[in-house]
Amino acid sequence: MSVAQSTIWGCHENEGAIEGELFSKTSLIDCLDITDGTATAYRNLDNGGAREFLQMDSGKVDCRILFIGAEPSNSNLLRATPEVFHDICGACGVSKRFLPALRRQHSPSRDVQYVKGKPVRQEFWYTAVLRSMKTPDLDAKAHSSLRVLGWTRVYIWAGYDLVRNQTRAIVLRGPEKMKEEMFKHFQDPSQTSYLTRHPMLLHAILVEDLIIQTYDFLDEFSNQIYALEPQSNIASNIHAYTVRSQAFLELARQITQTAGDYGILRSAIRLLQKEQAWVAKHWQKPVDEDDASFWLQNQEFGDDIFDYFFGEVDIVEGYSKLYEERAKIGINEGFNMVNQGDAEINLQMAAESTEIAKATRQDGQSLQALQILGTLFLPASLCSSILGMGFFTTQPDDSGRAQFIASNKWWIFIAFAIPLTIVSLGIVSILNAWQRWRNHRRRMKLPMGPDGVVDEKSSSSSDRSRFGRMRHENSNGNIKRSKTGFMRAAKESV
Repeated sequence: MSVAQSTIWGCHENEGAIEGELFSKTSLIDCLDITDGTATAYRNLDNGGAREFLQMDSGKVDCRILFIGAEPSNSNLLRATPEVFHDICGACGVSKRFLPALRRQHSPSRDVQYVKGKPVRQEFWYTAVLRSMKTPDLDAKAHSSLRVLGWTRVYIWAGYDLVRNQTRAIVLRGPEKMKEEMFKHFQDPSQTSYLTRHPMLLHAILVEDLIIQTYDFLDEFSNQIYALEPQSNIASNIHAYTVRSQAFLELARQITQTAGDYGILRSAIRLLQKEQAWVAKHWQKPVDEDDASFWLQNQEFGDDIFDYFFGEVDIVEGYSKLYEERAKIGINEGFNMVNQGDAEINLQMAAESTEIAKATRQDGQSLQALQILGTLFLPASLCSSILGMGFFTTQPDDSGRAQFIASNKWWIFIAFAIPLTIVSLGIVSILNAWQRWRNHRRRMKLPMGPDGVVDEKSSSSSDRSRFGRMRHENSNGNIKRSKTGFMRAAKESV
């Protein structure tokens, strides 16, 4: 292992944990070499192919770009083994500060090596977050947030040899589309010369592609919003508005989750802008007049392009905030419609209650008429009942006229009716008094709450604990004592 490799791998104490968190068991690496304006592509290098490639002489390679993708089932894992990644970092001379930055979201950083007060080597790295609505089948080690909204943390490392004017770059977890466009773009020799004549143009192309990917992802939000907003005119019931509000709520949650991505992208562009100025100061200028003119032209272009990228990020973030506000409007609209539907139902229930009250009033008036009729006929019914008993009768006298005759035992009716009435009233009074006494005694035993109200929960728990003790006694075999306790508890309840 080279000195560069040993310094890289010794940068963190818990090396085994880093291996498990970052690397997979197989490698799949792509490389683009540019030598004297000619691009050579090396595709789909496995473990053995990658090591053979790294052992090749790279002293004459002006620019080398390595692409290491992410595992489809876990976007946090690099498609490289720890050994192959060590060799890549050693061959490119990656700083030992870079590896810990791979474990988490890290701010952009740089490192410069000096010899006798002059810079001889410069390297820097930055990151960006790319999102996706697709959530593929994930393994158990995948981050839980990937199950809500797909994301990939892209890392880009670049190193410049200021003595040889050579460029090395590593793109980690870059999207497949970005890689294919890079390979296609630099098949043209006129395009490959740009990378060798001005090193920062590579990062201008990469950042532009990252911004385009972010734009494309925003279309996923806009498409959902444009699909949900017209549904307010066709929703026919409260359930439809509830479902629509839930969809807007999920959409707003996803948009909010991406709010930090734009700050990360701005930090990367800010670093590149500073590196652009640093390269302009320390990179060796071409001697040829045409190359010098090209250098100055692209230096001015680089100064402008990163300012342009800041404006593009502001526009993307503005659209994101706009979509978030529209999603919130959709949420409020849905809830308002649900509340309005509830209010309409309440009004209907109030109208029905009014109708029920009117019907009840009419029934009361009918009952009042029956009570009046009963009051009128009750005396006559009482008289007819009394006179209809066998104690009173009529019979004709000698002249043929009806004669009213009362039995001499009419007092039997009064003797039975009055005592029975008194006994009935007494029984009812005794039952009412016993019920009031029992309720009063029960309230006296119940615990009171802090507001002076009886605590029914404590009462039920105390009753359960009392009968629980009796069951406990029974379970211990003391049957006689258990029965006595039960009878005592029953008497206390009565």
